[in-house]
Amino acid sequence: MKKLILTSIIILTASFVFGQTNVNISNVNALIKSSLVSSTAFENSHIIKDAPGAVIWFQVYNSLASAQFIQFFDSKTVPADTSVPKITFTVGASSNLTIPVDLSGIPFVNGIVIVNSTTAPTKTIGAANCFFSVVAR
Repeated sequence: MKKLILTSIIILTASFVFGQTNVNISNVNALIKSSLVSSTAFENSHIIKDAPGAVIWFQVYNSLASAQFIQFFDSKTVPADTSVPKITFTVGASSNLTIPVDLSGIPFVNGIVIVNSTTAPTKTIGAANCFFSVVAR
């Protein structure tokens, strides 16, 4: 009974937090197996996971007085400058960017790395002025 109640709470929470109206058990299991990885200080990159996985939610705080690009790479290590990201977002000056993703997540085959960049189409590492929080499984 406790497991049924806990599962119901998780389904309702996931439905509310992630805006899903048709949450199924496999998605709930994926959420349960997820973990939050966060910066401990301002940084310009973070290895979220060095194995296959998926991003379910992320937030970035940009302390820079101008906008910059947030990039995700399908990699186990921080890639070299000029590498092409899997996906790029823009975060405004001195602001937060929060992106909830479908519970199935954005898949990554090799690993998950997030960086800030001064250019959108390729990585040009920025200064250590971001705080990253990522929920991944």
